[in-house]
This record gives sequence, structure tokens and C-alpha cells, in this order.
Amino acid sequence: MILQKKNRTDKRAQLNIVGRELPDQEIIIDFMPESCTWQFIRSCQQLWEEPKDMLLEQVASLVSDEHKLWRGSATQMMQALNISTDDMLAHVFTRKLNVNVDRLFHDYGIYYHNKRVNKGSDITLQKLEAKTA
Repeated sequence: MILQKKNRTDKRAQLNIVGRELPDQEIIIDFMPESCTWQFIRSCQQLWEEPKDMLLEQVASLVSDEHKLWRGSATQMMQALNISTDDMLAHVFTRKLNVNVDRLFHDYGIYYHNKRVNKGSDITLQKLEAKTA
């Protein structure tokens, strides 16, 4: 981290953060002499955002505000999304969804549940109500 000011007496400064485990950031802060603290003003660039996953985009399209619930097997879901079993096996497909449960919930507002049954898997997708302030 490097804290820089244009002039030594300036109250405004720029904090540059660089590291292996986090994205580069430039943050503008103001010094508050009455409390001897720094106050966040703004970030100079947009923070890193995980790129969209096309598979999750497709899965999210199965539910909407009109059709809030989808239920079926992994094979049925792959058929609904026009994904060939030659391209991806059903167990690989469900593994990808299982790993991305949090993203489905946070990015798309979709509750995902996968339950093993005798005939394979029983997958439930449910579109959650949007929160109002």
C-alpha cells in the first residue's frame, strides 16, 4: 500500500493498493484532523467482478417472474437447455451446478437444490422474490 498526497499539507490523499491476492485499487481518502482518521471518498476504478458464467446464465433462464419454479432431473434440464450429453455428462453438469450454488443465489436470485434419488437427481430451481427497500 502506498499513500500519496500532491502537497505535504493536503488533507486529500490517494491510497494505491497492489497485491497478489487482490485486485489493484486506487482509493481517494480525506484526513479528518478532529478525529485523526481517514474517510473514504471514492474508488477510482470499478472493483473486479467475476465474469458471467454462460452455463449459469442458461440455467437462470429456466425460471422467471412468471414461472418461478422448475423441477426435474439433470438430464431433463440439459435437454431443456439444448446441452448434448455428448458435450457434457449429467453428473458433470450437476457437479458444476453444485459448485455454483452461491452464485446462483447471489447473482441470479435463484434457490437451487439437488437431491439424489433412485433414478438419478431431483433438481429444484426457484426464483426468489426481489427484496424491496
